[in-house]
Amino acid sequence: MYKLEECREKGDNKIIIIHGYHGKHTLKTYIQSTGFLKEIKNRGFNLKRKTQSNPGKSIFEII
Repeated sequence: MYKLEECREKGDNKIIIIHGYHGKHTLKTYIQSTGFLKEIKNRGFNLKRKTQSNPGKSIFEII
């Protein structure tokens, strides 16, 4: 959560998580799940998923 706090303090509202795109039950699956967003929200951050064309990364806006 340290990096999210750092982004908020600096006014950066966009984060990119590079997770790769191969395999099932991977980091990608978790990062793109609602469970991930709920866990982040429980830690005090609200993220909004942004659309993008690269299957190997996920982009979020800190709201």
